[in-house]
Amino acid sequence: MIRRLHALALAALVAAPVAAAGCASAPPPSSRAQGATTVILVRHAERASNNPQDPNPGLTPAGQERARELARLLSGRHVAGVIATQYARTQLTAQPTAEAAHVVVDTVPASRDVQAHAAAIAQLVRTRYVGKTVLVVGHSNTVTKIIAALGGPSLADICDNTFGNLFTLTIPAQGEPALERGHYGAADPADAPGCTNGMMVPRPAPAP
Repeated sequence: MIRRLHALALAALVAAPVAAAGCASAPPPSSRAQGATTVILVRHAERASNNPQDPNPGLTPAGQERARELARLLSGRHVAGVIATQYARTQLTAQPTAEAAHVVVDTVPASRDVQAHAAAIAQLVRTRYVGKTVLVVGHSNTVTKIIAALGGPSLADICDNTFGNLFTLTIPAQGEPALERGHYGAADPADAPGCTNGMMVPRPAPAP
């Protein structure tokens, strides 16, 4: 079984700075290792509404541009598959990359059981995309769970106002996976309370 990365690597990953506004960080050269599976994970782009009465909003114009920027960034990466949830915001984020790669989006429905959803995506990656490059478009509370389900480190959830994270998990045929964190598209706003570098600050466990 693939072992999880050391806790020190986790701390360094969360503290790593993101790219400047308008810059895109491409998946690292290490992700092209022969025989490795490369999983690129992003949260959906900026949604059009936070209205609880609208449970399935699309994307804002800024979100549509971020989705197109993602497709441009991945245009030379030989993407073999694209996975997204059933919601409009993930489908619309995934669609430009899927169209450029000439693939159909694999829809894995999200549910209240986030761990089961993450496990289902990990299973799909392991059965259909071994040795290939696949894009996964998720949500603020699912992206890091999927990374962990694929053998990567356990990370906090993505902050609600953060949309530009780009995680690249390289899973070699043998050995431990390697995770890189980058940024794509326009810069995210300043951290909201309870966030550090776009990631939720874990709350300390209550005293016994």
